Amino acid sequence: MSTKTMKQRIALVAVSALGFGLLSLAPVNAAGGATSADGVVTIVGTSSICYASNDAGTAIDPTTYDINTEQIASDAAGRNITVPVGGTLILEINASDLVVLSGPIAAINLDFDIDDDVVVQTLSAAGKVVLTDPGAVDEQVLLTALSVGSATIVADAAGDDANPTSTRANTMNITIVASCVTDTVSAADTISQSTSLTCIAVAVGPPALPARGLDITTFAAGNAACITSVVKNGYGVAVPSDVFTATATNGARVNIDGSTIGLTTTDNRGATSFDSATATGTDVFVRVDNPTGAALSTTVTISYAGQVVATKNLTWVGEATKINVVAKTVGKTSGQGQIHYTLTDAAGTLTAGIATGDVTSFGAVVTSTTDTTITGTTTQPTQATAGKSATFSSSAAPFAVAINTVAANPVTSGAYGIALFNCGSSAGTASVTLRHLQPVTGAYISTPVSVSCAGSVDTYTVSSDKASYQIGEVATFTITAKDSKGNPVHDYLSTNNGVLGAGTAADVSFGGGTITKATAVTDVIGTFGGNAPGVATYKAQLTTAGSFNAVVNLAGATTKSVTVAYKVAAASGVTNEEVLKSIVALIASINKQIQALQKLILKR
Repeated sequence: MSTKTMKQRIALVAVSALGFGLLSLAPVNAAGGATSADGVVTIVGTSSICYASNDAGTAIDPTTYDINTEQIASDAAGRNITVPVGGTLILEINASDLVVLSGPIAAINLDFDIDDDVVVQTLSAAGKVVLTDPGAVDEQVLLTALSVGSATIVADAAGDDANPTSTRANTMNITIVASCVTDTVSAADTISQSTSLTCIAVAVGPPALPARGLDITTFAAGNAACITSVVKNGYGVAVPSDVFTATATNGARVNIDGSTIGLTTTDNRGATSFDSATATGTDVFVRVDNPTGAALSTTVTISYAGQVVATKNLTWVGEATKINVVAKTVGKTSGQGQIHYTLTDAAGTLTAGIATGDVTSFGAVVTSTTDTTITGTTTQPTQATAGKSATFSSSAAPFAVAINTVAANPVTSGAYGIALFNCGSSAGTASVTLRHLQPVTGAYISTPVSVSCAGSVDTYTVSSDKASYQIGEVATFTITAKDSKGNPVHDYLSTNNGVLGAGTAADVSFGGGTITKATAVTDVIGTFGGNAPGVATYKAQLTTAGSFNAVVNLAGATTKSVTVAYKVAAASGVTNEEVLKSIVALIASINKQIQALQKLILKR
């Protein structure tokens, strides 16, 4: 093709482009900010790119890089863009470079930034278009895609080679297609997640996307599941408007909605296991419900124009049929106590839900809320001011750290809930009834629980598991504390101080060894410490032989201090005193033998 013919073709494309309004772009230097580098193909503005990726197939993230308003440059990782026929690109040419165009792509404005210099266009011996910057500053030209095919732009840093070596760092690959609009679904570019309904309330971007949590596939009875999809074609563009369908197995109900995702779209349950809606791929929402209280598994298939978009396997745990009490505390008079419970369905599987309670004869009221934040410290469990619902999650419950600081704690699962009961001013025991409303059938299940309330430490005793030990043994000392009525004290006490003060190491001391559990406020009485009500235990590693005392100061109202005596023998069973006594006896025996020998010598 001659230079004259090439110029005529470029002029024709320019006229055609003007006719279709494709040249409405303003020069980039009018807005400012365009930059380029030696040996780098730099596109600084476009309204035409369908899709951009590196050689690994990873799309350029539009949330951090808007390829339609900011520059995109060639890179060693590869840069591949797709544009439609007639699409335009603004190319920034570094003053030190020349640029070579190959394929059906042409320059239609050689002075797009409208300054004093015009980019020079020539043909190389190989018949390729060569663009050269004649001045000392960067220049911009406007390119257009002429026809379907493949094109390249190569930047030569030396600026004097009309046939430069193409590398991934200095080359932009361009695929020219008839149109960016296609209804062929790209699985790699489509996002589908099944989530809880609370995960879709907020849109984030750019571009705007429904807010999503982790992909959730297991749900509590009565809870709806939702599947959100952003359906795109191979160019990374949302597919055009067409029919979406949703189908569920095993009797699950579906409702598909193509409107912008928000809480208002979650209000309607589906009536059947099939639904359809006409929508674009921007936001597609499918609500899925289990219409029964029994456990259910279903496979939901979402399709677009006959193409499968997403397949999700969802499971519902059945409604709870049993309330299981896994632990309970002794409540504090004029305060509160706790009942730790789980909910299980007919198959014995943990499920989620809330248990509430009834008034008791001594003024204790069980309360529970959906608040999962327990007011209490992680170093010492204190009265919780809010309840917690049970959950089937395998992760630890928010309060588990606080009550499981002692390994022996009876609550071994993070799936338990906490119901609270309020104690009257007097200690006592009564039965409360925990109730749970089944969310689907609307029926109640219940179970009676005997709970108690007690006061602070009035009296206490201390005992050791043995009267004598050997060096190396571990001694166990048990503290049993009671209130003024003889009831085991409430569970909200530190063993260091009966009135919840900060104790010191002197409150519990052992002779002849080292306490293996530190005397700190984490050492609690009762359930929180994994013990029986009103009981705490300490262990000591015995290292020294002798006679010693264990001294406990809990500052009870009546009992102020308790001392327990014990002995520690050497590992051989012989104490230091016995060894010393043997040595003295041996010396006395030797002295007697010396005296006898002296008398014998004198007789001779």
